[in-house]
Amino acid sequence: MKFGGSSVATAERMREVADLILAFPEESPVIVLSAIGKTTNNLLLAGEKAVSCGVSNASEIEELSIIKELHLRTVKELNIDSSVVTCKNGFCLFM
Repeated sequence: MKFGGSSVATAERMREVADLILAFPEESPVIVLSAIGKTTNNLLLAGEKAVSCGVSNASEIEELSIIKELHLRTVKELNIDSSVVTCKNGFCLFM
């Protein structure tokens, strides 16, 4: 099963995907998740901006802030323990 984009764009959609996956435990499904929401588009825009503008500090790239906030908001909406998120110098690692 592969999910990405709009199928995992919000916390509610992620819950629906989880319910679907859990509905087939006897199948031992292999799950592939790609970027949520508009993350891929924002990553491409961020890369283009970094190259064209010579941005030396990633925190200056608005699209990266959008991606960060989307993921942090999703963690909160899913009631995931915030200790799985470590942020430093504008970057966050989700473990």
